[in-house]
Amino acid sequence: MNEDRRLRAVTRLAEGLAGTTGLPEAARLVAEHTREALAADSVAVLLADVARRPRPGRRPVPLRPLAIAGSPGAGLIAPGRRPDSRRATVPLPVTDRLRGELRARRASGDPAFADADLELLRAIAALAGTALIQQERLDEAHRLARTDALTGLANRRLADDRLAEALAEHHREGTVVCLAVFDLNGLKQVNDTLGHATGDRLLRAFADLLTETARRLPGALAARLGGDEFCVVTIGTGGDELLAAARHICRRAAAPGFAGIPAPPPPGGTTGRDGVGGGGEAGGGTAGGGDAGARTGEHGMEGGSAEGDSPPRPAAARPAAARPAAGTAAARAGRIAGGTGGTGGAACGLAGTDEPIGPPLTARRLLRLADAAQYRAKTDGLLEPVVAGRGAVGREVVRLADAAAPRTPDRRALRGGAGPRAAVRAAPRDGPRFTP
Repeated sequence: MNEDRRLRAVTRLAEGLAGTTGLPEAARLVAEHTREALAADSVAVLLADVARRPRPGRRPVPLRPLAIAGSPGAGLIAPGRRPDSRRATVPLPVTDRLRGELRARRASGDPAFADADLELLRAIAALAGTALIQQERLDEAHRLARTDALTGLANRRLADDRLAEALAEHHREGTVVCLAVFDLNGLKQVNDTLGHATGDRLLRAFADLLTETARRLPGALAARLGGDEFCVVTIGTGGDELLAAARHICRRAAAPGFAGIPAPPPPGGTTGRDGVGGGGEAGGGTAGGGDAGARTGEHGMEGGSAEGDSPPRPAAARPAAARPAAGTAAARAGRIAGGTGGTGGAACGLAGTDEPIGPPLTARRLLRLADAAQYRAKTDGLLEPVVAGRGAVGREVVRLADAAAPRTPDRRALRGGAGPRAAVRAAPRDGPRFTP
């Protein structure tokens, strides 16, 4: 009778493991069917991620319970100090990433584990170990398929899925969904002048900044869309709060020495305040006018503090005589320096369901609007986010993006025609709640 029970339990375990879809579920099946096969009071599957190897002289990474069947009880999770014939432990097969144990315990008054019980437990551990290894590898493959290898952020696939799920929730429950798209300026110039290793460091530093900021926004996901483009998707966070966070990101990215990349000295000039040339037109003024570059202030904006206490005037809005002509050496240096730091900062565009963008509210259109707003910020040279649908420029962004979508996939069409463009500083309606 006991043999029949054991055979049924092992058979069900093998069948269950063949159809399981994740490491936690596989561990749960192992614990439950092992408990049934051994008539044990409780069984635990414990694993440790040995990829996080401790330094020499430090304690090893502890085993942690992944699944428990029955009551944990004394001596199951933490082994007892005294030998006990009612407790049994066998190792699970070791991989490059995992090590583990399968532990079983019988209650006081139950018979002790016999040699046949231990042999069965080792056989189950071998079967379970193989299945857990496979599930761990499948989970890792799934994670890698949805993660950017360089930065560790979510990748485009996961961002698309999250945005589609968020819009479905918006249509069901009215939840606010917002999207910020960032374009990291100057990456190609950094790669060409300082090397790809420095460019990778810049990408990782910006990804860390996004992650740090996204943690403070409920329901936020930070992702790398590819190349120098990133995004933050929020669910249940208002547009003003994401706008405040986006401003914080843009200012940090444009700060002097971001990612440890200094601003290059301007041709024929000297390095002045914040690495900006104090002489020559690369500093933002006329030859010999060192103060003209300093007046640009932090993040390429005149007037106002780094925290935005008063509306700054973007560098793009300065009189033409105070700006270097496009195509000059000074302008090329400024694209790398971004006016202050060693990179050009980041252009940012926002789109949200709480903005007047009109129908249809689809994931594809929301991304197109945020991308168009980002293009507008980039082509106008703004270090201030542009919000689709907000203000005159925001409404123009929506019009151009929707008009360009049916006839061409060329994103340059989203920039619109030439002509003067007023700089946009989107004023929050209820005041931002984001705190850097």
